[in-house]
Amino acid sequence: MNTVLKFLQRQRFVLEALAIILISGAVGFLVFFTDRLVGPADSGAPVVINEVYPAFCQRNPAFPGEPQAPKWLCPMPEAPEPYQWFELYNRTGKWQVLEGWSVEMVAGSPQALPRLVLPPYGYAVVAASEEHFLAENPDFPGMIVFLPHWPGLGQGFLVLRNAQGEVVDAVNWKKVETPPAEVKLWDTPALGMGAPWILDAQKNIQADHSLERRPVGIDRNLPADFIRQPFPSPGTVHEPSATWPAYLLLTDWTNVASVAAGVLLWIAFIYVALIARRFEALTQQRTLWQAMLFAPSGILFYVVVQSIGFRTRGSMTVDEQWWSFVVLFISALLCAALVFLFRQRARKILEG
Repeated sequence: MNTVLKFLQRQRFVLEALAIILISGAVGFLVFFTDRLVGPADSGAPVVINEVYPAFCQRNPAFPGEPQAPKWLCPMPEAPEPYQWFELYNRTGKWQVLEGWSVEMVAGSPQALPRLVLPPYGYAVVAASEEHFLAENPDFPGMIVFLPHWPGLGQGFLVLRNAQGEVVDAVNWKKVETPPAEVKLWDTPALGMGAPWILDAQKNIQADHSLERRPVGIDRNLPADFIRQPFPSPGTVHEPSATWPAYLLLTDWTNVASVAAGVLLWIAFIYVALIARRFEALTQQRTLWQAMLFAPSGILFYVVVQSIGFRTRGSMTVDEQWWSFVVLFISALLCAALVFLFRQRARKILEG
């Protein structure tokens, strides 16, 4: 027994370090996988909305001939509805027959889809106007259907329903004040790398982008499932992305590592502050250990903001990135300055 106690005493630092690493990893795991413990985050829907083109802008025919002519006319001078389209994707390895399915572009007014037969990992484009779509995409080789009554995508959302009227998938590219019944839309954007809405609160057009699902086949019902695509690509065939377990490994587990690393870094600076406190008690020399305890708080702030952003939307918004990175940078400067001052003071005292 005494031998074991002596061994533990000698290895106390190593054991403390291991305990800190395990605790930090557990914190990261709980932050990102609490909801995964009660069910998968992937929707499991066989068919999803892959790309939506609201057609907010139109290429300027005067560009580049006329001096100072803009490349795009935003908003387009004519009605955008005939140019609009969206794309469906069969993310399974089986044929999918969409019979009796519908889409909702205006709350409470579903539009019936024509019968569609999607091959494994196949696409189908649903467009408003054959004339306008083929004029914009003359070499389009894929499956395409047209809706005779197209209410338009101006409401900022699109809902896909099956034959029973159940919601299969939904996407929105602006904040929707009155969403359709039983549909959970996003309140805050984080499309791709935290990109904002295509259409902002003042209905100002941000860009002539489509929304495209990336990586293809992943449906977590998060804004980060989509990117703002500057080059709309209807019918583009992508290879199926990684399996869901592989995607978890490459995304969520890196988020866990990021949170754990942030917590470990914060603990390391707290250790330095406690050492400075002990040093002050022994030497009666001021070490600013109180400030050293406060300085790394920005690391925790960043970890919390990152955790909330990635768990709720799959990405951080632009505002969250600005606030968290600025606070983190200030915190890093304070930590570096205080540790440097403590080192200088400690060396001066130790060297006499």
